[in-house]
Amino acid sequence: MKILLASGNVGKLREIEALTQGLPIDWCGLADFPDLVLPLEDGETFVDNAVLKAAAAAAQSGLPTLADDSGICVDALEGAPGIHSARFAGTHGDDEGNNDLLLRRLEGVLPERRGAHFHCSIALASPLDHPLMRFPAPEGVRLITRHETLNEGHYAWVAEGQVHGRITQERRGLGGFGYDCLFFHPESDCTFGEIAAATKNQWSHRAVALKKVRTLLERAASVECAE
Repeated sequence: MKILLASGNVGKLREIEALTQGLPIDWCGLADFPDLVLPLEDGETFVDNAVLKAAAAAAQSGLPTLADDSGICVDALEGAPGIHSARFAGTHGDDEGNNDLLLRRLEGVLPERRGAHFHCSIALASPLDHPLMRFPAPEGVRLITRHETLNEGHYAWVAEGQVHGRITQERRGLGGFGYDCLFFHPESDCTFGEIAAATKNQWSHRAVALKKVRTLLERAASVECAE
């Protein structure tokens, strides 16, 4: 079963491929569709942005498309940077600038007030006649049939995940991407930048969301293989 990953973030692509390892899925990337144009992420929520990207890429590619929108929400900043995480410092994907700004914004904030959580919303858009649409929604997954960005005849499955921790006072670790080097995860007693990718994939917000969608992918892939 071919599915398009509507993301140019290499770190996200690696995580999603690892989390779906073993499934009979042929993942395609944006490089396979050089003329495909993703829309501006101007939704009001993580779900809005995930559906926006998945719907646009599915309509242009003709393939079922998975997209996610994720970010870090900091308690002391009233949930910021939130949906603006990737462009917190002004330039999309400027990890160094984003981390610098977050540390400045939290300067002087005590450790007990530096609580935060990563949030991920995943959308899987496809035509109504695709095998993905033959099954009831797995636990934790909902079907969106009406959204201003969905083309007629296309629906989207949506799942969400979170992982809680706190923001450190300095960068720790060279692994991961984004805010991983600043996000301390109590259960592993490390930042996400200090743990191996396989370990992070047991805990991450993206893993929580994708595990909910995985059941749907397994069912659809088995049907398509049988046909």
